[in-house]
Amino acid sequence: EVGPTIAWYQDFLRYYFLTVESNAEGSMSRRFAVLVLLLCMFVVLVVLLRRGRVPGVASGPAWRLIGTTAVGLLLLTFTPTKWAVQFGVFAGLAGLLGAVTAFAFARIGLHSRRNLTLYVTALLFVLAWATSGVNGWFDVNNYGVPWYDIPPVVASHPVTSMFLTLSILTGLLGAWYHFRMDYAGHTEVKDNRRNRVLASTPLLVVASIMVIGEVASLAKGVVFRYPLYTTGKANLAAITSGLTSCAMADDVLAEPDPNAGMLRPAPGQRFGPDGPLGGLDPVGFKPDGVGDDLRSYPVVTKPGVVNSDASPNKPNATMSDSAGTAGGRGPVGVNGSHAALPFGLDPARTPVMGSYGENSLAATAASAWYQLPPRTPDRPLVVVSAAGAIWSYKEDGTFTYGQSLKLQWGVTRPDGSTQPLNEVQPIDVGPEPAWRNLRFPLAWAPPEANVARIVAYDPNLSSEQWFAFTPPRVPVLQTLQQLLGSRTPVLMDVATAANFPCQRPFAEHLGVAELPDYRIMPEHKQTAASSNGWQAGEAGGPFLFTQAMMYTSTVATYLRGDWHRDWGSVEQYHRLVPAAKAPDAAVVPGVTIVPGWSRKGPIRALP
Repeated sequence: EVGPTIAWYQDFLRYYFLTVESNAEGSMSRRFAVLVLLLCMFVVLVVLLRRGRVPGVASGPAWRLIGTTAVGLLLLTFTPTKWAVQFGVFAGLAGLLGAVTAFAFARIGLHSRRNLTLYVTALLFVLAWATSGVNGWFDVNNYGVPWYDIPPVVASHPVTSMFLTLSILTGLLGAWYHFRMDYAGHTEVKDNRRNRVLASTPLLVVASIMVIGEVASLAKGVVFRYPLYTTGKANLAAITSGLTSCAMADDVLAEPDPNAGMLRPAPGQRFGPDGPLGGLDPVGFKPDGVGDDLRSYPVVTKPGVVNSDASPNKPNATMSDSAGTAGGRGPVGVNGSHAALPFGLDPARTPVMGSYGENSLAATAASAWYQLPPRTPDRPLVVVSAAGAIWSYKEDGTFTYGQSLKLQWGVTRPDGSTQPLNEVQPIDVGPEPAWRNLRFPLAWAPPEANVARIVAYDPNLSSEQWFAFTPPRVPVLQTLQQLLGSRTPVLMDVATAANFPCQRPFAEHLGVAELPDYRIMPEHKQTAASSNGWQAGEAGGPFLFTQAMMYTSTVATYLRGDWHRDWGSVEQYHRLVPAAKAPDAAVVPGVTIVPGWSRKGPIRALP
């Protein structure tokens, strides 16, 4: 069974997903659209039932509009998935209902101040309910957008509370108009063009508030993050540069060969038997101090995540790791380590030091000094591949608990001595405890710095508080567009495809799939919660043939200038049988007549 498959009588889950906090499916833009659709449908239906027609509108088309919307909502209950994004099919009908509603109140809203006030109350309540959701968008579209993870706040006051207060006040005003009718009688407004225009504008004003707020928030993200990547920046580049813009592929930087950027120890230094990485006298750090199981911790997501095969009515925990980062044993390394190395690092050239298994004393190590290359735009980072629990700070100042791994800058004097300069904490985008690339921007280095070394300190004796590291490297980076080009067949996850317009999806013809050379994945949480589920071989996804015919390795990548960002990852496929020894399939097309009731057996091999 390919899931999720949810029964028709559980369609209420679709509406429930609109209320889930911190979820793009429950963002304020989606809440507003659905709530306005339902409100306008209710208003037009009440007017038709009470008056028989909307003044100035033919009754036949108005009734068909209501019927089409109602039948559409009914048919939507039979879809096997219940994602809120599917409400998008009503975009055209919602616009028509909004137009009819505005026209109706331009005609009948003047007859009763109470009804017009209650209409405004309902619209303000819709705004209050909508703005109780996050200003969130799907995947990378969140970059730089304010309130992408919280409900909007202005001057420390929730926007939803402001609109709710206005809604209550107009509701009280509507109640006053209602009770006043008993003795005032006449509550109509003079029927002239000015008043008709005013009566028809509440929906326009409310919709304008929402649209202007959304566009302004997206524009703010583009302006304040520039020149860092945003969807708006990519769109502007596409308009101004035409076909030469490749969106995210122009801003994702990749290491074509991580071994080429490995730094060399400065000459004239002494170090122990563990080599330059261990330094002169390491304590507790050793070449085999790496855990065998480096699988990252489970990712917990809320209900309603699109393109997910998880349970629709409870939080879901899933696990995912990029290829080659989850640990294991590998060939004996240059300093005797048996750890399997990630990102294409060559064990014959890459030593490893780690504190795993040290449970009696504080582990310390200071590597030898490594020479820094000249500063060039294509080499903006010092990178250290590491695993385990490492102390780091996020961009917003919050920290991730772990043990201390720092990079210390230094300067080599003409007399051969080395003067230590300041130390810096790494940028660590996770996930722990898997292998990942710690980033140290060279912009952090003092201008005179020409060497650097790793300073490691692990005083925690807990079995979970350890870390391992490899030597620093300053790789020459190239854009993903330069690495992949536009002809290489690529498996692009649904969350990333729109951001890589220049990359070619692998082909499929007559039921035969082309083998991709690379896979582009979203950030870690999205990959675990969505991508690895719907693409799984058990569900008939493309992993069925990629995992059977190829193995993978992870390409080290970074988002230009946005070093704190987990933008996603890239995996390279390697064929188990070389292409020269496995020629393309020869497909002979033909026609076979098969009765619809025939069943020769399952398409999947059974155990």
